[in-house]
Amino acid sequence: MTYNKGRINGSKRLQKAGLANNKKQWVATFNLPPSFTKEEEIVEKDPLNSLLYHKKKLFIKSIIIIPLLLVALYFQFYIGFNKVIQADKSVNPRATDYFSHAMLVNMGEMLVHDFLFIDYDSFLFKPLHALQDYLFNEGKKYVASDNLAEEGVWWSLIQLNKYGLVKSGRPDRSLIMKELYNKKSLPMRVQALEYFYAVVDTGVKGIDFGGKEFSAAYGLFVFSFHNISYTYPGKTRDEQKENFWAAIAFGKDH
Repeated sequence: MTYNKGRINGSKRLQKAGLANNKKQWVATFNLPPSFTKEEEIVEKDPLNSLLYHKKKLFIKSIIIIPLLLVALYFQFYIGFNKVIQADKSVNPRATDYFSHAMLVNMGEMLVHDFLFIDYDSFLFKPLHALQDYLFNEGKKYVASDNLAEEGVWWSLIQLNKYGLVKSGRPDRSLIMKELYNKKSLPMRVQALEYFYAVVDTGVKGIDFGGKEFSAAYGLFVFSFHNISYTYPGKTRDEQKENFWAAIAFGKDH
């Protein structure tokens, strides 16, 4: 009974002091942490708001942590990739740096394409395509005059999978070469053929692509001539093929 009396008397004293139902005064009087009081008030007033409050905190933490993890992962891949190709031996280091960044963006595209089932022609890919093209075009500005082969190998690594010349990952016919308009595909074929000659004639100087240099040469050649006869005039496939080989034999374009 003495214990209960003490509680009742203590409660009355708190009421007289104006502290019984005033948490802010409790904080000021007993130096309680404000964060403790805020969360306690949320829980007491509305449990649903308490859940939303904690979800909001988790969401804010995720917004901060996830981008930091992605940036750290990106640069980890960047460092590892440059070690593999021996980028420190590049004869045009600035170009190699831009190209390797473009390649890493391409790797990100491939992951999104394969695991989120988004085709390459989707508008969602436009920002990544634009960033990749920007990095690649910046790299082209710094390529040594006698090292076009390096540019060609980078181009093949970045583009050939997208246009259906290398079969890896999830199948996707949205940008397959033979279904592109002639005006878009022909300049790309001409560029690929130029890269092919550079890879075969001079090879890549400085950095080491390993077996990818040979596979790039093959891919560039196939890219240049794969189903190109479809772009030649003719009412039938046989006529198109005949006109194509005639143009090759006589050095004429259509």
